[in-house]
Amino acid sequence: MAPVPFYLRRASAFLAGREVSPATVREFIDIAASEIAPISDVRGAAAYKRALLRRLLFAHFLELYPDRVGAGDLP
Repeated sequence: MAPVPFYLRRASAFLAGREVSPATVREFIDIAASEIAPISDVRGAAAYKRALLRRLLFAHFLELYPDRVGAGDLP
């Protein structure tokens, strides 16, 4: 979604030392979404890019922690 990788500092700091749970993942994703400022361009609308970030981050946790996060927990 950007020409270079973007490190989500606040979201990463939030996760440090926390147990993975649906509530933690939802809050993490909200923090991550607040750190980005997508623009609408030929690659997609800003709203689409925000939604994509949320889904990609959730998919990451769903893949790595299927016993702690389920599809019904999608933010």
